[in-house]
Amino acid sequence: MQDNGIDVKKIMEEIRKEIQERGYNKSILSFSDVVIEKVEEKNKFLLSEWKHNLYMANLSANNSSCNNSVGIKKVLKRIVRKGYYIIFRPIINDQKLFNSYVVNCLNQIDNYMANQKDESN
Repeated sequence: MQDNGIDVKKIMEEIRKEIQERGYNKSILSFSDVVIEKVEEKNKFLLSEWKHNLYMANLSANNSSCNNSVGIKKVLKRIVRKGYYIIFRPIINDQKLFNSYVVNCLNQIDNYMANQKDESN
């Protein structure tokens, strides 16, 4: 069998020959040999990671996607924005509102955790 000058049968024979030469067998790769991280380690709460993610969420909460372009690039961007404005703007506004509520909730949780820590000390 040849596709565009490639002999697939010859390639498969070479691969089978390499497998036999190297001594591979079906028992080499088994699921029990694969090292898996413990689930407890993945679900462990890390305050530093929490603070970093909260900081990044606060930074990105009020970002505007529009920048001040110059020239033809600005004109093309304006045309594209006007075209999708009618369809996608309500969806985008709803998503931005939801994101701001999530960031506010995260800030409240952070404040609650700080208060709990102060009360315990």
